[in-house]
Amino acid sequence: MIIFAESLFPEHDASFFLGVTVVIFAVSAYAHHPVEDPIRKSGWLGGARRKKDRQPLKASYKLTALSLLAVVSLTTAASVLVRPAGQVDYVATPKITASGSAAASNTDASTAAGQLSLKIQSALTTPEWPTFDPGIENMADQRVPQWTENGCLDVSDENIDKCVYGAVDSQKIAVVAGDSIATSWLPAIIGALEPSGYRIQAITKQGCPIALTKVYPSQTSTVPYDACTDHQAWATQKINEISPELIILSDSALSLERLVSKASGTARRTNGPPPMEAP
Repeated sequence: MIIFAESLFPEHDASFFLGVTVVIFAVSAYAHHPVEDPIRKSGWLGGARRKKDRQPLKASYKLTALSLLAVVSLTTAASVLVRPAGQVDYVATPKITASGSAAASNTDASTAAGQLSLKIQSALTTPEWPTFDPGIENMADQRVPQWTENGCLDVSDENIDKCVYGAVDSQKIAVVAGDSIATSWLPAIIGALEPSGYRIQAITKQGCPIALTKVYPSQTSTVPYDACTDHQAWATQKINEISPELIILSDSALSLERLVSKASGTARRTNGPPPMEAP
């Protein structure tokens, strides 16, 4: 009874067990008086009466049978109608079975959009995974090349000239500034801007947001991240010196959890400490 009730009401408290206990006692009493006791007192178990001597079923037996049938019917209906909170009806998902030939015949492969459409159609019908580059076996340990090469995860005066990508001799300059999130964006940014003749300069530092506000190096630290504060001032100066055509900024939202001001809610976005003055 308890297992069946838990299947109907997976979320419960002490009142649930109290209710189940009451139901168990009620069912036990009901089963004893109208069912077990009449059968025990009848001649069914002793075999004393022969078939010709058997009397028609008493009205109480018929009432008992009908009552049991009603209980089973109501219980079955409840198990169907009462569902756990959050459970949704099953919705069949249409299966993609098209060979793609009809769609492909209407696709203009001479355009970039058409070529992309053909690739998507092919991917929907292929039965195998492609070869991933880089592989996904050690995805958690993988880093973009700019993260590990030349120390460009932390850019400073010592390595800023090594953290230049794309058309390195171009006068069209794009600066990427922020924390490790910005560093992780570099391959995509380089791929997008290099064909347009951009030189991409990384000015990033791990754990250091682009917002000019003081943070801790971690959520458990009690000492402000002074190296980040120094980097923010240095990065602002360098960006002013470079005077790029394009500035791309990014940092982790987790920086909001490391504010020295301890601001919370909307205050940490709008009413935080005053920004540092740019050099």
